[in-house]
Amino acid sequence: MGGPRDFDKIRMEMEQELRAGTAVGGIGWWCVAQKTSGQVLGHCGLVKKTVEGRDEIELVYVFASAAWGKGYATESAAALRDHAVGELALGRIIALIDPANRASVRVAEKIGLIFEKETRRPSGKTLHVYSWPSAEREGS
Repeated sequence: MGGPRDFDKIRMEMEQELRAGTAVGGIGWWCVAQKTSGQVLGHCGLVKKTVEGRDEIELVYVFASAAWGKGYATESAAALRDHAVGELALGRIIALIDPANRASVRVAEKIGLIFEKETRRPSGKTLHVYSWPSAEREGS
């Protein structure tokens, strides 16, 4: 998602979202903490995005490098997917992924998202769109 994050900036954004109640209704950001220690490992969420003129809900997961490779992203992403399609009854979710981020691609694929297309964001960055259900599944 563009590289390292500034701790104070992320903290301020999350506190603002909590005060504004943006996670109410199931859309917004959540901290991810290790159950045994309570240590914050990253954050995840369901976020409103516009991609090529279409309103979407993006499933997002961002973790500290010390938490990589331990299954936290997959566990969080699967829980978000289940929440989105089960409790929120969303018909579609996406993940916007840098094609060079193979670990993030693996997480998306493990939870059932399928590559849909390439898109260019307003910043000019090219990302891949992974979706649930995929256009392929929608037609079957």
